[in-house]
Amino acid sequence: PSINFNNCFTRFFINTDLKEIKDSALQFMEITNSTLVIPFSMNKSILALMYLGKKLDGNRFSKGEYYFLSEIRAVTTAALSNAMLYIRMQALNETLEEKVKKRTRALEEAQGQLVHSEKLASLGVMVAGIAHEINTPAGIINAAIQNISSNLDEILYSTIHESEFHYEKIIEQILTQKASLDFDPSRKYVMA
Repeated sequence: PSINFNNCFTRFFINTDLKEIKDSALQFMEITNSTLVIPFSMNKSILALMYLGKKLDGNRFSKGEYYFLSEIRAVTTAALSNAMLYIRMQALNETLEEKVKKRTRALEEAQGQLVHSEKLASLGVMVAGIAHEINTPAGIINAAIQNISSNLDEILYSTIHESEFHYEKIIEQILTQKASLDFDPSRKYVMA
């Protein structure tokens, strides 16, 4: 890529809005004895600076050297970018692993609660079955008691009804016979 470094640096001297940046850069170059500062930037952020002092032969940097330094900047920026992405990816992986562990714990807890609920449901079914088995003989016994009670009521009713009928016959016999003359209180009367 063709870069006109003279145009890049000239705009710092022409544009008054960039005066503060220019002054800071010149101050930095003076402090570090730099004749050339190359920024390594990505997404409008400076990742690093490479600053070079005077050449040992005292000459200025050639166009070929500028392009060589430009290639170093491009490769280094790509390497720094990859390193930053790798660090971010590691952080995301750690976060993801923590989330997976957290979700796994939540799923294990939910599974434990589900197993507990299933046990309670099974216990409920078993208790209902036992209650049914107990209620079935109890129902049979209850029905038998009602049947016996009903039969006893009928037997008692018919017995009392027959007794009344016998008493009526005895009274009728007493009244129709000439028992008033022959009535012996010591005699037992038997029904015919």
